Amino acid sequence: MNGRSLAGIGLFCMLWAYAAGPAASAPLCVHALCLPEDAAWRRGSADQETTDDAFILERAAEPENLLQVVVLRTAPVVRGDADAYYDRLTRFWHANYGKSVLVYWQEADGARWRGLRRPAQEQGMGVFQLVTVHAGRAYSLLVFVPGTATTLPAPARQLLDGIRFAAGEPKPTQASQAPRTSTQAPPERWLRTHAYRAQVAAEELEQRTVAEVRHLGDGMLTGHGLRYGESGVEWFMDGYVWRDASENSARSAWEVRGTLRVEAPAEWSDTAPWSLSLSLPEGQEPVSARQSTRVLCGHRDALRAALERLGRGDTTAVQGLASDCATAAIPLGPTVLRGEPGKTTSATWQLPAPTLKAGAGQGEEASVGLVEVLMETEPGRRLPGDALIGGVRLYFVYEPAAPQ
Repeated sequence: MNGRSLAGIGLFCMLWAYAAGPAASAPLCVHALCLPEDAAWRRGSADQETTDDAFILERAAEPENLLQVVVLRTAPVVRGDADAYYDRLTRFWHANYGKSVLVYWQEADGARWRGLRRPAQEQGMGVFQLVTVHAGRAYSLLVFVPGTATTLPAPARQLLDGIRFAAGEPKPTQASQAPRTSTQAPPERWLRTHAYRAQVAAEELEQRTVAEVRHLGDGMLTGHGLRYGESGVEWFMDGYVWRDASENSARSAWEVRGTLRVEAPAEWSDTAPWSLSLSLPEGQEPVSARQSTRVLCGHRDALRAALERLGRGDTTAVQGLASDCATAAIPLGPTVLRGEPGKTTSATWQLPAPTLKAGAGQGEEASVGLVEVLMETEPGRRLPGDALIGGVRLYFVYEPAAPQ
């Protein structure tokens, strides 16, 4: 079994144990979309499908290769017409994967799919990403293939041709057991209510930073700090080291600095853009900004207290809260931005809004969507900065509003 991550769609563990799951012979449905009955395809594990909110289908395309299809059970409502959505999706793909990436149309038994062929994160692998709009919803599936495959494999084309769209939205069968059911009522709007800017406690940060500086040898830390803005942060460290231990030793100065800026929407929706930018001066070492999302639920007072602790730098504050009150959002693009020395790099992506389960947030119970942006350093840094940069945390809190 190989662990795989799907950049651009969210995080899934790809299970390649062909005989692990049951045959996908019963129809599997996502809203109006139903997959064909085909005993040649095997299901992934039930636990993994529930965790990933997706159907995972596997079969042997060739004796030496396994073919895998991931069908997302999240089909967000499209605002505007289908052509406008396809246009936005195409621009988004080109912006994130490059102008030369293959974007094309795939016809399948009368249905039109917008397709993307790109490398997967796994070495030697490729992925076809296919999206179609039907009755106001965007349906997505991915096909993982060997890196040498330039066209959709025949079994995947046959599966695509066999997809049918019902006039209504069929109830999940026992085989599908989709976690989203007709009893779930998605909120109309998620509004940003708070923003927290947290960091490691000053005393702890000082100790860890000084310990890092000692690894440079004979030298000194002369200054360090974090300057938080409303939706961003600047960091700096500086100091010096002696080049050698001789009487004529010269002092060599060093510095670590950079800037992260986040454009977070006031309303979290399926189409609202999130933008991150990283600015690093020449001579710096690469760092990355990572974005993650989760939904938390619990008693209103406990939830409020946990968020306040989170804002004070206690990253364990929300561990006691439940996270089963909603179906988490699945990102539509990569959620990691890597900064490059001497440049300002930026990226824009969308985070579909989560769907609350029926009854969530009633009475004294509350639910919030939490979007976190954190900084990460890369292994093998030559200069200090792991504690300072790795302590940067930005939290954006969204609360569901009643439909208007």
